[in-house]
Amino acid sequence: MVNELRGLARARYIASNREELIRERKRATGKPVIGYLCCFAPPEIISAAGAIPYRITGRPGEATAEADAYMEPYGCSYVRNILAQAAKDRYDFLDGLVISHSCDMVQRLYGIWSYYRPTAYSRLFNVPHQVSLQAQRFFQRELSFFKESLERFT
Repeated sequence: MVNELRGLARARYIASNREELIRERKRATGKPVIGYLCCFAPPEIISAAGAIPYRITGRPGEATAEADAYMEPYGCSYVRNILAQAAKDRYDFLDGLVISHSCDMVQRLYGIWSYYRPTAYSRLFNVPHQVSLQAQRFFQRELSFFKESLERFT
């Protein structure tokens, strides 16, 4: 059906059916699906390693009761929503998880998810928060470590 749609109608369909479509793609290709959070984790490296990148977005507007058992309820609603979806097994198609340390709540999400909903591959991807030569070198090494670990997995 998605191939028959054009323009915004196609975009709306894809956005509304992301989980179903990624499951179909996984079945059709046999490739592992690696979920990632935030703009810092590079989906290009995931694709180059032979996996399918999947941006984890949560479901805005849905309750987070499942996550509130693991995280303080005053924390970031975005992160709590993602954890609530994981607790409901909405991301059961993921073979791996890559989360960048963009904030403390996201790092906490990584720890909780890795412990309670482990995937075959998981990686906390560190990102520098300053611009300097040392930060550039650090980031290059981090990208290299990420690439190597993902290649070993795929």
